[in-house]
Amino acid sequence: MFKKTLLSLCLGTILAFSSHASYATVSNQNIDVKNITKKAEIEDDAISQFKLGIIYKQGLADEKQDLKKAFKWFKKAAENDHGEAAAFLGMAYINGEGTKQNINKGIEWLEQAGLFGVADAYGLLGAIYEQGSFVESDLNKAMQYYKEACDMKSKDGCAHYERVAKLVKK
Repeated sequence: MFKKTLLSLCLGTILAFSSHASYATVSNQNIDVKNITKKAEIEDDAISQFKLGIIYKQGLADEKQDLKKAFKWFKKAAENDHGEAAAFLGMAYINGEGTKQNINKGIEWLEQAGLFGVADAYGLLGAIYEQGSFVESDLNKAMQYYKEACDMKSKDGCAHYERVAKLVKK
């Protein structure tokens, strides 16, 4: 339970300050859920789908928190190549939020998020393997993921990569 909560908090914090602006555009003010839903459904718009995921995950705009709906919209957005949605989808699978827990699918979606350019997804994977959260601890794998994040100009990724590299050399 502690690991699940910690990783969820890390993901929200990391992506809230991520260089990808779409997460920051969802606030509790002036949200037109009907218009966003229309764009998400009719236009198959990944940004609108992602916004709906955030709305339902956090219970914004007078909508009740609904993790199943959040999962549905993150999945649609991720399937439309939205990187941050892929990261949220990965964590939903890992934490079993809105879906049955599936660590392997969660890791696959976090890896996909990294391929979409979300450096923090690689950082999360590094943390998962370093800490042995949900998987067997593997410092070499953690180091590889942190290196991927570092290569994408993540300062945290670089710091974690250097720290774990020292541990691996010992």
